[in-house]
Amino acid sequence: RFRAAATYSNGYVYVIGGYDGTNYQNTVYYGRVNADGTISSWGTATNTLPANRGFVSAGAANGFLYAVGGYDGTNYQNTVYYARINPDGSPGTWTTNSNNIPTNRGQHTTVIANGYLYVMGGYDGTTYQSTVYYGLLDASTGAVGAFTTNATNVPASLSLHSSVIANGKVYVIGGYDDTNTVNTIYYATLNNDGSIGSWTTNATTLLGNRQMHSSFIVNGYIYAIGGYDGTTYQSTVWYASTARS
Repeated sequence: RFRAAATYSNGYVYVIGGYDGTNYQNTVYYGRVNADGTISSWGTATNTLPANRGFVSAGAANGFLYAVGGYDGTNYQNTVYYARINPDGSPGTWTTNSNNIPTNRGQHTTVIANGYLYVMGGYDGTTYQSTVYYGLLDASTGAVGAFTTNATNVPASLSLHSSVIANGKVYVIGGYDDTNTVNTIYYATLNNDGSIGSWTTNATTLLGNRQMHSSFIVNGYIYAIGGYDGTTYQSTVWYASTARS
C-alpha cells in the first residue's frame, strides 16, 4: 500500500485505502498492538470503505473511525466516511456522512481534538491549498456536523505534510508548497469553540526538507519519520520536545 491512511484506536492500528501499484483500494486492515510493541497478525476488515480512496486522511475518536477526502483514481473527493469500531477491533459498516468537507481534498491531513475533526491543506485536483475546515463530532452517533472554514489559513499552501496535536496546539510539519519540498513547522492554538487561532512559524525547522513523511507525538516529543526530500526517499527519524505553554 502507498498513499494509504493510518490511525490508532484503543489498542488497534488501522490502515485504510491506498494504492497497490495498479489500482486504488477500499480495503481496511487492522492489527492489535501487543504489550511488547509488536503488532499481531493483520486482519482484513469485512466492511470496506464505500469507495476506493488514496491520498486519504484518517482519524479515530469516541470509538469511531473516520476517512476523509482522497482520490478515487479519477477525481479528488470531499466525502467523509465513518464506522463504529467493534469490540474485536474490526470496523462496523461505514456510513457516508451527510456533511462533506466544503471542497475536494487529497494529500491533506486530519486531526481530531476536543470533539472536533480538522482538515488542513492538501490538493483539490487543481490547486494546492492552505484552508482549514473543522466540524463538531457527535460522540454517540459518530456523525460530523456541518464544516466551518477557519478564519485563519495555514501560512502556506501545502500538501503531503504531517500534522499532530500537543498541549492544546496543532502543528503542520513539512510538506510540498507547489514549488518545493519544505522544512517549515507551523503551529496554532485550538480554541474552545473549535476554531484555530493565528498561526506561528516555528523558530526551528526540520533538519531537512520533507514531504510524504509520517509524524506522531508521544511523551511530549514530536517525531518525523522517513519521507521524500525532493530528490531522494529518506529513512531518517527526527524528534523534538514540544514546548508547554
